[in-house]
Amino acid sequence: MPGFGDCDKTGDGLCLDEFVDYLEKEHRVKISKEIARGVFQDIDDRKVDDNRITWAEWEEFQKATPFNQVKKKDLMKEFDDADKDGSGKLTSCEMMQKLQSFYSTNFD
Repeated sequence: MPGFGDCDKTGDGLCLDEFVDYLEKEHRVKISKEIARGVFQDIDDRKVDDNRITWAEWEEFQKATPFNQVKKKDLMKEFDDADKDGSGKLTSCEMMQKLQSFYSTNFD
């Protein structure tokens, strides 16, 4: 049966904290709540902005952006390319430069 399993504590979809737990448990992706918030809001706003992600919203989002097709090595390469100072952390400036480069290359 599709669904978020035991990550969905209330049975009516995932809140932000549950979403972060779900990504870590089911997809082995550990991200901060701050980073997850933007993706969460993009998914949640598709149907009803109720601060919960339903399974239907998650499936619709994955049809447009299949999460399981994101390759970890590709993400790591992008991260390393953006991490100019080699600190292992992206500054907001480094992230903006990488995003601007990506959008100018892919959407102009």
